[in-house]
Amino acid sequence: MAAPPVIDGLVEELGRAWNGIDALAEIIAARGGSAGAESVLHRLLAAACIGRPATCGAAWSVQGGDFRLVAQVGGGDVDELARQLAEACARDGRTRIGSAEDFASQVPRHAPRAIATRGDTPSGSRAVLALWSPLEAEPFDSLMPRIAEALAVQVALVVEEGEWMKRLLHQERSDADLQAARLVQASLLETPASGRSALITWAGLSRPARVVGGDFHDVNPLPSGGVDVVVGDVMGKGLPGALLGAACLNHLLRAAVNAPGPGAILTRANQTLSPDLVRLETFASAIFLRIQGEPLLLTVADAGHACLAIRRADGSVTEPRGRETLLGVEREAFGETTFPLHAGDLILVFTDGLADAGRPKGRTFNVAHWLASTPATGPDAVVRHLAEHIEAVRAESGAPEDDITCVVLGVNPR
Repeated sequence: MAAPPVIDGLVEELGRAWNGIDALAEIIAARGGSAGAESVLHRLLAAACIGRPATCGAAWSVQGGDFRLVAQVGGGDVDELARQLAEACARDGRTRIGSAEDFASQVPRHAPRAIATRGDTPSGSRAVLALWSPLEAEPFDSLMPRIAEALAVQVALVVEEGEWMKRLLHQERSDADLQAARLVQASLLETPASGRSALITWAGLSRPARVVGGDFHDVNPLPSGGVDVVVGDVMGKGLPGALLGAACLNHLLRAAVNAPGPGAILTRANQTLSPDLVRLETFASAIFLRIQGEPLLLTVADAGHACLAIRRADGSVTEPRGRETLLGVEREAFGETTFPLHAGDLILVFTDGLADAGRPKGRTFNVAHWLASTPATGPDAVVRHLAEHIEAVRAESGAPEDDITCVVLGVNPR
């Protein structure tokens, strides 16, 4: 005896569905969303109705208390009897067969006959399938519940694959956004790796702990031949830290336009930043350096940063300490400290992530001691040696836990 059309069509479609599950990643990616999974589900439901033109079908995904319609074939809304059977089946997993006579007090007499069954995958995903047809249509035969049960498992597998692919696509898009943010940060918020003015040569290094980081820095050559330098660090990492760092740098650069010196720059920036930093329950550290004049002078204003080392031409190293009040904590004016500079002097300003980068064996990296002992003489060479140290730490103990930023400035020979 020939198999009923519904069996032939369903077997053929189930075979395609298994192949569709394997290829669903390509389908969804090509269509830019979940259309691939929905297409497979509609095909499966349509196959169950082959040979029964009046039969309709619907499928729901079941996740905790969420009962969500994911596919439907047939005209109009989902039949009320089919929905009731499906909701009951979602709760206990029992296949249900019903007709209007079974629910006479709850649904109209013309309600169709219906089957609802639940499919569970090995990983715990669940889907409910319901099929229904009018009373005047040919009654469901004994094969239909078994067909529905087999089909419900397929539906659960396809729904599971579709949800997994949506999460994967979301993660891929998030990763692409982070990579774009990294490119923007590197291009717009970080100064060129090296530069030179009439009086100063400099080089910079930035290594975010994640794709993007909360450190920020800028070197701005002055018409006098000197430079303005700002280095800062915000509380937080990743994209939130990067956004906050960009905002802090913007406030500092705007304050630098008309302020007479580093202390006034930090004071003005702190006045405009503090309300937002307080509201966000965060803070930032920053240090602002200005090198200019004849004789050459280094003027420093410190907002809780305290990461500065000066190596003199004779090899001696000092670590000036400024006022350690963070941006966003107090509204008092920031003071300044001035140091004379001479040809051959080196200034290293950095974030605390550099000091933490020396902990493969639980020890803090003594930046001043390293600066005194390194044979590097110019900013480019110092930055290169620091980069080698950071890479050695990465190889031994993994990526640093904090963002790393430093700027090295050298006084040019006269």
